[in-house]
Amino acid sequence: MSEAETELETTVEEEIKIAFDDAIEAGLDPEDAKTAMIVAGAKHANVVKLYNKYAIESGLVLSKDAKSKIVEETYDAYDVTQESGFDAAVASMVAAGKTNISVRAASSLLRARAKEKGETCFIAPKKDVTPRGTFVKDLNEMLFANPRMTEKEVEDYVNANGNKTNVKDMKIHQETRALSTRLADHYEGVDQQEAA
Repeated sequence: MSEAETELETTVEEEIKIAFDDAIEAGLDPEDAKTAMIVAGAKHANVVKLYNKYAIESGLVLSKDAKSKIVEETYDAYDVTQESGFDAAVASMVAAGKTNISVRAASSLLRARAKEKGETCFIAPKKDVTPRGTFVKDLNEMLFANPRMTEKEVEDYVNANGNKTNVKDMKIHQETRALSTRLADHYEGVDQQEAA
């Protein structure tokens, strides 16, 4: 490689690093930062590797070794067999880990460390899951019992008893009402034909 090519490659690397720094300073998310790095000259195949390298160098995220060290130190500093110790260890890891250790990741890392050492670790008891309400069943029964309900009556029932935050469910309930009305109309027509 000639001296000119080496100098050009160094300049491109500097431009990519500057693009990374500018993106982070601007508060861009990782994907937008990688796009800026590509625009600055990074190859698509290497952009993730470069982003991770620069993120570690800048202290934005922890390296694998640094994360492992935090796990070891935290595991040894807390009694992770008890809920309070486990929760404190998780909180400590999240605080020390900057952006790349979430609560879920910290919990998993601590449990993996306990497994490596052949020790037990606190595991929260499974939550009691209450069965989902029978709203849809109740709505269907109501509609089949009274298919001539007005839209206002159905809407009032759905608003009073349904999941008010889920627009998709509301639409499904309204479609169910329309289908039940069509079904009732069909059977009403069949009944009238048989009577004639």
